[in-house]
Amino acid sequence: MAKTGFIVMADITGYTVYLNESELDHAQESIVAILDVIVGSTDAPLTLSRVVGDAVLSYAFDGTILNTQTLVEELESIYVVFRRALEQMVLNTTCTCNACANLSALDLKFVVHHGDFVIREMAGSHELIGPNVNLVFRLAKNRIREILGFGAYIAYTSDAVEALELPDFVATLAPLVADTDEFGSVQLHVADMQPVWERRRHESIVTLPDSDVWLSFVRDIHAPVGVVWDHLTDPAKRSRLFASDPAGTLTADGGKMGVSGTYVCAHGKMRIPHRIVDWIPLTQYTFQSEGPFFQNLWQFRLNDLGDLTQLHITVGRTRFVPAIGVLASPVWRRYTRKTIIEGLVEFITDVETSHATA
Repeated sequence: MAKTGFIVMADITGYTVYLNESELDHAQESIVAILDVIVGSTDAPLTLSRVVGDAVLSYAFDGTILNTQTLVEELESIYVVFRRALEQMVLNTTCTCNACANLSALDLKFVVHHGDFVIREMAGSHELIGPNVNLVFRLAKNRIREILGFGAYIAYTSDAVEALELPDFVATLAPLVADTDEFGSVQLHVADMQPVWERRRHESIVTLPDSDVWLSFVRDIHAPVGVVWDHLTDPAKRSRLFASDPAGTLTADGGKMGVSGTYVCAHGKMRIPHRIVDWIPLTQYTFQSEGPFFQNLWQFRLNDLGDLTQLHITVGRTRFVPAIGVLASPVWRRYTRKTIIEGLVEFITDVETSHATA
């Protein structure tokens, strides 16, 4: 039976030239190592379909992603892992053969489409079948590099960006029409991965010294890190940790949530902004909670253990308004501790139930 969702292809660019200009045995070893990195980084909300030549095909059914920004961040993270692995391969080799010398010419591109497809179980893999799958393969051959100058990119079809429902993010993408014989003209929206790499390779991580920590919790969650991140960044789901109602978000970073973005938690008429101060997709984010009479830092950090994810929650020491702090501090501390402990139970149950029934 046909199902609807995202279809994603990660395709190594420069593959054909690399093989033609390199010693075949050694070149093939390098390509297999790179493909292993891509496959190993393909995790929920994506499901691996199969490896096709120099490409990795994956998918995500509708209803399995709470916050579609998670899909965008998953693809960006795969690219960053790929670039780091390639950089290490280049730096660590002392071999002077063409296969090693030409490694830096390789790069990675993605094509993302949304539509219906059929899954056929074949030789232990989930083979995707249908016209929408054929379109993705056809769009992998395009003129984006020649026209836009992007060596590495994510090309979203119009159906994909409509399903993402991230209009401010889509507005930052470069439009391009791909002409195909089989499917006619296809509108693409293209994200350049080079700025993502430059930003992520030098990203700074906020750490809270032990002397500044007031509370810390570690909990094991039986779900992949992508699923936990999806819940942890969804305004409605994360609000359960604070026993609050989500009152909206103010996005940053090109239409996506990130540094300088803000979640807003509502407690009755009181609105408490959670201003993001660091954002490492699928790893951690830190925010400053700015209440009417207090401020403190919170950090959510994830440790990827495969099908198990460790969630670390750290709460910094709270700074109160002097005139109110003496009275409010004991009450607020008791309330916060109790709320987080109870909220964690509800949050973890929600994540694990969602993953089990996906």
